[in-house]
Amino acid sequence: MHEEFLFPTPVWWTDLNINLSDLLKTIYNIRDNHETQVRSNVGGYQSQDFDGDYLLSCDDALGELAHGVLNFGEQCYSRFASSATRVKLANMWININNGPHYNQVHTHPGAVLSGAFYVKAPEGAGRIVFHRDHASAFNYASVGTMEDFATGEEDAAFMYNQFSYPPVENRLIMFPAWLPHSVETGEHDEERISISYNLVPVKIDNNISYGKLKQRYAM
Repeated sequence: MHEEFLFPTPVWWTDLNINLSDLLKTIYNIRDNHETQVRSNVGGYQSQDFDGDYLLSCDDALGELAHGVLNFGEQCYSRFASSATRVKLANMWININNGPHYNQVHTHPGAVLSGAFYVKAPEGAGRIVFHRDHASAFNYASVGTMEDFATGEEDAAFMYNQFSYPPVENRLIMFPAWLPHSVETGEHDEERISISYNLVPVKIDNNISYGKLKQRYAM
């Protein structure tokens, strides 16, 4: 597991081994049979929500991904949360963007952890961008990248107002749901496909959620 602090805020990522060919078949079947939703996305396709409990019961690539998200979420949540709670997979949804499509700055109210899994990431695909706050979304003079950490810039998290991460196929990224983020436009003709999700905290003793998920947006 990789852990990096932004502003300082933890952002975690790991690489899974999901069968992307099988997952793409499911994604395209959903797209062909369900109309797009419009939330933070400007253009592109965004599916309806799919319930976390239902996905965990599925015996396919989407179900395998749901278990991967929950397992990784439990690892990340345990680093800062009370031992009296755990996380529950609330929902997941599909995002498909072409080059000019993007997602506006947003957060995920009601969730504790959110993130994205990258199914298809052509060269030049739009990056996910994390913002110190909503105001920093319009300050392009101070922008860092994930690569800054790889080159040993240990103070990078304190130097910039924004950080961008490139989409990498089979990579799962997770972050606190309150962290403002957006998705850039890309320079690609192929589709950029991701699956986003929300995790909510629940009491271990009675499985009652602390927060009711009221809305969600795409990444």
